[in-house]
Amino acid sequence: MFDLRDGMSTSMWRFKTITPPKDKFWADPHVVRHDDKYFIFIEEYLYSTGKGHISVIEMDDVGNYSQPVKVLDTPYHLSYPFIFKIQDDYYMIPESVENETVELYKCVEFPHKWELHKTLMSGVKLLDSTLLFHDNKWWLFANGIAQDGGSSWDELFLYSSSTFDGDDWQPHPLNPIISDCRTSRPAGPIFLSNGNLYRPSQNSSGHYGYGFNISHIKTLNEREYEEEIISQVEPDWSPEVISTHTFCHIDRLTVIDAQVRTKRK
Repeated sequence: MFDLRDGMSTSMWRFKTITPPKDKFWADPHVVRHDDKYFIFIEEYLYSTGKGHISVIEMDDVGNYSQPVKVLDTPYHLSYPFIFKIQDDYYMIPESVENETVELYKCVEFPHKWELHKTLMSGVKLLDSTLLFHDNKWWLFANGIAQDGGSSWDELFLYSSSTFDGDDWQPHPLNPIISDCRTSRPAGPIFLSNGNLYRPSQNSSGHYGYGFNISHIKTLNEREYEEEIISQVEPDWSPEVISTHTFCHIDRLTVIDAQVRTKRK
């Protein structure tokens, strides 16, 4: 679902819907503004294979959009395509927990061709990795599975490094920095507004991906972490909506995902 207007859109009933075919679902939208177009990177999950890959939708300034095109696929499931830019290069960290890795891809031909740049961590069960550059340091937020069979909703872990593609990712001494299924799991890129940092997080209190929050990051350093919820979004703006769990805003475009009820034939 998307809305195009000046300023960040928070009126969910205004959003227009992009609906996938019945053989798949689309989720985890992350947006890039490039050459006067919006590029919405998504998880595209095929029910027939039980596996997701990363695709991209192109959108113009009035909301005309293309059908998704696959841009990254692996033998294991991919989702949550976190995108960021360093100088003139785009990078992506998709969720690859099925491979027990945190992988960094570099775009070699925007937006359709990506190559593995580096494996940042291996032998880890981290989900929805979200990077932030703050106070001359790179921070990686990700939900973790503490033990086999454990929940992927409950615990948020934080790591830091001197470089975005370094080998020196250090766990925060307070890990897990949040232990609460209502506020832990990342729900989109962290953003700056009026000099403050805000982190979207999932609310899985009712079921996985039920809603999302926007939290103000009040303290972030190598010893401390504190955030405070300032806004909560629940799937209550339409009787058809069951869940919404990702939020991304770039320029004039705000994008969320939503699970809706469908009629049985």
